[in-house]
Parts: sequence; structure tokens; C-alpha cells
Amino acid sequence: KTRGQKRKSADNPKVYHRDVQIDDTIELRNLQLKLFPIDYADSFYDRLFQPNYMAIVGCINTSRSFVSVATAYVNPISPRDHVYEFLGKKSNRKGYIMTIGVDKKYRRKGHGVTILRVLYILLPSYFKIENIAQTSAKWGQNSSLTCQNRQLSCH
Repeated sequence: KTRGQKRKSADNPKVYHRDVQIDDTIELRNLQLKLFPIDYADSFYDRLFQPNYMAIVGCINTSRSFVSVATAYVNPISPRDHVYEFLGKKSNRKGYIMTIGVDKKYRRKGHGVTILRVLYILLPSYFKIENIAQTSAKWGQNSSLTCQNRQLSCH
């Protein structure tokens, strides 16, 4: 193993990222309960499947063994946004990262940064937004750098 290579082992398996499906709700709820000291109401999970929401999970070997999750909300399109789009100008729509987390036994292996990067790539392409804001008061340096590299505005 040379410096900088990631070793694939039982401790660091291959993780695939995908959108959350409706039938993933139980597994998603279980992971969220492990990660956060909040028992989110059913309405939180129902909203994730609405048009202005996005939820991504990291899975081991394409299974339902979730190791990471990221959820986000995007402001609805306003009439002003339609005019901006028609004129070829940037809209003021903003995406908000609601939750991001990695199962404790998979932390410190790059999974948090990876799912954040996936979110920073997918949100602008799905929703045609230029701004992503985090709802947490404290974020790591890697999330800011990822956002800057994608040329998005972080707040």
C-alpha cells in the first residue's frame, strides 16, 4: 500500500451513494436515531420525498446497510426565479443542508466529506441553484473547500 491509497477491507468497505427511496424509510430512521439525539416525526421523513427536498445515503455494496446520510431542502421556485431564468440570470434560490452524518463505526474514513461532496454536486444540478447554506453553526474546513471548488456561495 502506497501513501494516499485507501485500503479496501472489512473496516473500510466500498460505499455507494444514492437517493433515498420510500422503502428505505425504516433504515433511514434507524441511522438518524443513531446519529442525532432527535426522534424526527414521520412528517420529516415524508417531506424528504417532496419536490424541494433531497436525501442521499451511503450504502455498503449497494445494500441497505446505510453508513452515511445527507438531507437538504431547496426554496420553491418563485415567479421572480422564472423571470431570472428566462433572462439568463442567476436565481436567488438557496439550498439548505438539514442533516449530515456518518455511522460512528465508519467515521474518520472520509465518508462524511464524500457524501457532502455528492450533495454539493447533486443539489445545483437537480435544482439549478447557486447558493447552499448550512443550518449548523460549526462546519469543518473540508465542507467549505468543497463548496468553493464547486463555485457555490456558502453562508
